[in-house]
Amino acid sequence: MKNLAFSSFFLLFIACSSPPTVRPSDERSFPAPAGSDPQDDADALKILKEYEDQLAKGYPLYPGDHIRFSVLGNPDLSFTTRVPSEGGINFPLIGKVQLVGRTTEQIREDLTRRLGQDYLVSPDVTVLLDEVAKKYIYVLGAVKEPKQYELPNGQTITLLQSIALSGGFLENGEKHQVLIFRRRSPTSNERLTLPVNTVNLTIGSKASDPLIIPDDVIFIPSTLDLLTPMLAVVPLQLFAYYCALERGCEIDRPRNLAKSVTVE
Repeated sequence: MKNLAFSSFFLLFIACSSPPTVRPSDERSFPAPAGSDPQDDADALKILKEYEDQLAKGYPLYPGDHIRFSVLGNPDLSFTTRVPSEGGINFPLIGKVQLVGRTTEQIREDLTRRLGQDYLVSPDVTVLLDEVAKKYIYVLGAVKEPKQYELPNGQTITLLQSIALSGGFLENGEKHQVLIFRRRSPTSNERLTLPVNTVNLTIGSKASDPLIIPDDVIFIPSTLDLLTPMLAVVPLQLFAYYCALERGCEIDRPRNLAKSVTVE
């Protein structure tokens, strides 16, 4: 009996302490990002919060968005363009202007300052977002419908909402370490690896459900099928234990066990 208990505890310890085992099919369907920079949970939540603070300042432009420039009294400086994948354009008179990752207000302030320095007196500049390009996120791994999902124009979505969009976790989905692979910048091929414990997001903790941005890859690892039932048993045993405490039961004096194992 003791050997069986020890073996069960040992297997459970391995399952909880080791990195989740990913099925080969999941590995093939998931393109590993170049230059991943793993973070622990605390660092990941801090980085995700910094992204949210940036988003609060306004919508950042992405490649494919259409914007319109207008400079009052200067038709040669008024035009519409698509945001290129390289991130910037050559604006008449002043040269290179970065667009990707900046809000229209930030771009307007930059153009007003640079045009007013050497070319125009008190330029009246307007920058408007004409059309938002289609944007996607990718939910892969141990979910019911792993695939690409289109983001609604101008709307935000959180991590838990993204997982719900994919049909939710499979039974063997690793909820304690969901991975978000996020580009360091909209034009970068290098990604950060941000692990998030989604269990903490659903039990009333102070951690907020992080926002997902365009081109994020969400990957849910899977645990070994053999160990999945064991991972469910321990929480249920703890739940039963505390329920018994609340009811005032004598937990150390179970009625239905043989006398040989009953605590006297």
